[in-house]
Amino acid sequence: MPNPQVEIGWVVWLAVGSSAAIWHWVIGRQRRGIDPLPHEPRRPAPWGGADFALVIMAMLLFDSVAVAVLRDAMGVPVDGLRSGEFADVGELETVLGALMIAKVATIVFGIALVRIRHGATWEDLGLSTRRLGRDVAVGVLGFVAIAAPVYGLQAILYHFFSKSHSLIEALQKLPQDRAFVVIGVSVSVVAPWFEEMVFRVFLQGWLEAHQGRLAALVLGERGKRGASGEASLSPAVQGEAAGTSSGEPGDADGQPRPSWMPVLLSSFVFAMLHVGQGPAPAPLFFLALMLGYLYRQTHRVWPSLVVHFLLNSSTLAMLWVSTRG
Repeated sequence: MPNPQVEIGWVVWLAVGSSAAIWHWVIGRQRRGIDPLPHEPRRPAPWGGADFALVIMAMLLFDSVAVAVLRDAMGVPVDGLRSGEFADVGELETVLGALMIAKVATIVFGIALVRIRHGATWEDLGLSTRRLGRDVAVGVLGFVAIAAPVYGLQAILYHFFSKSHSLIEALQKLPQDRAFVVIGVSVSVVAPWFEEMVFRVFLQGWLEAHQGRLAALVLGERGKRGASGEASLSPAVQGEAAGTSSGEPGDADGQPRPSWMPVLLSSFVFAMLHVGQGPAPAPLFFLALMLGYLYRQTHRVWPSLVVHFLLNSSTLAMLWVSTRG
């Protein structure tokens, strides 16, 4: 009879080896001054900070309505969202179903908002399918590259800190196939769509559109004052303010390459919204850097969405195996 531990060990070593091979290739191209993934410029996102704020307000409103309907109209307790304590699978389905509807409503609201107010196209929203096959392939390779480092960092942190996630605890207490299906749809389908649209498309897209102003605001104080008394930025800071990194040329069409600042800021916000899930924000910040890079280079949501989907699905699969071990 096959030994499950031996089989899992082979999977782990295969994942680590594949990840190392991809990172070796990436580092080699970087040393030669070649982007591992070519940057595809686009027109700046037409929406602004006010639109992003409206999306966040809509998210809070829809979540509040969902919780109110569950608690007041249907009499369903929502404490399980924090404690992982659900009376049965039916209660879990009801609560997660309502929250999934709220997330989908937020996405629809955000898309409608920027299309109506600013005439945003599907290309602006990162939803163009013109290179869908390539984008999926890039996402799969991105998952192979990032999975081992993320899981490794997570394992190290969980060794020293307690892990806490209500859905993980719910799966451990309700190890039924129905529970895995419901949580799987929530975690592997709805959550990646919601988070990629909110953090990569709406937030990072807005930050990229105003990255020159943002970089000048953040980095301008590092400039040196000239003889006239006016602040003059160093070349590296000027590169950031112009949307390029020091030593990086513009694109072939003359447009400046985007800086890392929008990626860093959106990744930080993404990680901080997972505070309360043990040490999860640390590996999630590292993951978000990869997701932000893929979006920055392609300006399409599909590569980062594939990575997000595969990573969440892999985590769920490992939980399913562990509850049946």
